[in-house]
Amino acid sequence: RTGKISEERLRELLMSMGDRYTEEEVDELFKEAPIKNGLFDYQEFVNILKYGKKDQD
Repeated sequence: RTGKISEERLRELLMSMGDRYTEEEVDELFKEAPIKNGLFDYQEFVNILKYGKKDQD
């Protein structure tokens, strides 16, 4: 396991399971999400929640 999920699959899950998000809500979430090369990085996401987003200089 890599701790990563494809952006497409995560979008699909967010819009189809549990408290379903709209496409617009998912777009908003993904603006600041740790997505690189089409993969969402869960561990980096947890770090953002715990410590805040690093400034990108």
